[in-house]
Amino acid sequence: MKVSVVFNSIGVLSVAGLENYSIDFDSYKTSIYHRSRDFHFMRRTAVRTHMSCDFDVFPGSWFLFLSQMPQGQVSIRAKSGELFFEPPVAVFLPPFKLIRWKQYPGDSDWIAIRGETELPVELGTDPFVFKWDVEQRVASLDDIIGLIRKGQKDAVSVPAELTGSRLARSLKNAIDLGFDSSASLEDLCSELGVRPNSMSHTFRSCYGVSAKDYRNRLQVNQAIRKLSIEGMSLTDACYEAGFDEYSSFYRQFRNWLRVRPSHILPDQCR
Repeated sequence: MKVSVVFNSIGVLSVAGLENYSIDFDSYKTSIYHRSRDFHFMRRTAVRTHMSCDFDVFPGSWFLFLSQMPQGQVSIRAKSGELFFEPPVAVFLPPFKLIRWKQYPGDSDWIAIRGETELPVELGTDPFVFKWDVEQRVASLDDIIGLIRKGQKDAVSVPAELTGSRLARSLKNAIDLGFDSSASLEDLCSELGVRPNSMSHTFRSCYGVSAKDYRNRLQVNQAIRKLSIEGMSLTDACYEAGFDEYSSFYRQFRNWLRVRPSHILPDQCR
C-alpha cells in the first residue's frame, strides 16, 4: 500500500493511504494511522490557551516529527537556551534520547512517524532538527530513513545534557537498561555508590527532569507501545512496562495524559 505524508496548499498536514482512529484528549486530538510492521503515523492537532513545558523520551522506538507550524509556536529547550526554528521543521528523536519542549498558546498541527526498526549507527546519536521538503512524499521506510539522513547533513544537534555529569549519565544508562525491571532508583544509586538525594539533584541538573519522572515516562511510553503496537491487554502492558501495580500505572498515565489508559485504545477494544 502506498502512503504519502504531505502539506497541502494551506500548510495543513495530511496522511493518505491508511485507515486510522482518533483519540480526543482535553486540549488536543491525536489520530493514529495503522502502520506497517516497521513504522506508523500519528497526527496531533491542538488549540493551546496557555504556555506549557514537557519532555519526551521513548524506549525502543525512534520518532520523526514533521511540522509546518509558524516560528514561535514551539521551541526546544537545550543547553544553549530556548531554540526556535523556521518552518518547515523536522525533529528526529532516537530511542532513549530525551527532548524538552515548550509550547505557546495557539493552534498546532504536526505529524510523527514512529519507527520500530534498528537505526543505522550514525543516526542513533543526539536528537537533531532540520528543514525538510514539504513536497516530499513518504511512501516507504527507505524514504523515511533517506529523509532523515539528508536532513542530518545540515541539522542542528539538540543534546539533552545541560551539564557534563558523568554520574548523571551513568544513572541514565542504568535506568535505560532496567526501567522495566523491579530494580528501584535506590537500588541503582546503591550500585553506583551514591546517595539517592545527591543523585536526584545531579540528574535534574544534567537533564532538566527528575530521575523518577524520567523513568516513569519511559514506563508509560513502553506501556503505550505494548498496547498500540503489540496489542497487549492493559494489565499485561502495565507489568511488562515495569510497573509494580496497576494503580501506579493508572496514576502516572492520568497525571501525564489526563485520561484513563483505556481511553487510548481503539473503540472496539475499550
